[in-house]
Amino acid sequence: MMAPDFQNGRRTAFVADIFRGLPLKYHYRSCPWVHQEPIAHNILVQVERVVHYRHFDFNLEYPPTLTYVLFGEGNEAFLDHYQTKQPDFDQVVALTEAPHWLPKRLLEAGLHSTFPG
Repeated sequence: MMAPDFQNGRRTAFVADIFRGLPLKYHYRSCPWVHQEPIAHNILVQVERVVHYRHFDFNLEYPPTLTYVLFGEGNEAFLDHYQTKQPDFDQVVALTEAPHWLPKRLLEAGLHSTFPG
């Protein structure tokens, strides 16, 4: 399975195991769940929409300000931390409502938002 296949629509589903949390380790040299029992096994996951996709670029520097991808639909909006390269962190924030200043078509397309300072 390759991630670009979901972005270009060639693939829309996959089978996965679901684990609770992330085992605490200082360094992850292999899959963190290798010796863990899943809470659900062989679950069919349907991909309805790819909001944002790009490869890591290890030649890029981290953005100088905190950067997120802002996306949503209707009155729902989310911020997803823009990951540049490893190491980085993942964070998704649900907003209480969609920004009124942002046209709906731009929210649906997704755009970068920065938080200086």
